[in-house]
Amino acid sequence: MINLVKAMRFRFTDPDDVATYGDRWWIYDESVWTRLPARTLMQFERQIGTPLVDMMTGFRADTAFGDMGAAWLAMKLADAKVPVFGDFNPRVMTLEWERVPDEEQEPGKEEPPMEPGGSPDWPGSVTALPLDVLPNTTTSETDTVSLLTMPITESND
Repeated sequence: MINLVKAMRFRFTDPDDVATYGDRWWIYDESVWTRLPARTLMQFERQIGTPLVDMMTGFRADTAFGDMGAAWLAMKLADAKVPVFGDFNPRVMTLEWERVPDEEQEPGKEEPPMEPGGSPDWPGSVTALPLDVLPNTTTSETDTVSLLTMPITESND
């Protein structure tokens, strides 16, 4: 079973970033991008330079790389004019993150109560992590160790 973070949103708060990227809210929703075709996900991994699962782990642990990857991917999926990942350089430690309020969810995307192992409509399926276990806050301590992987490099052999 895959555990997905509930839809989160962020906005830039640093004045330089607001001037570059705007002050709107951007949505990071794992349930949207994990349903993309594998070929598309592989392209994102090549652009970011690491497996998406490492970016997800970094986001959940509130790392600068994880937050930057999540922000870039959210903007990319919103068809924003976002630079290539290597040139994307916001001050990620100043991003304001919060859960997307249920009243602002797209119609049909409200969070139904989930049962362990999935919903009745999709047994054994994807479940959303409850908000109180999300480690992406500036005050929570991480009780696990996250091992980083080396970036993906392309060989000209």
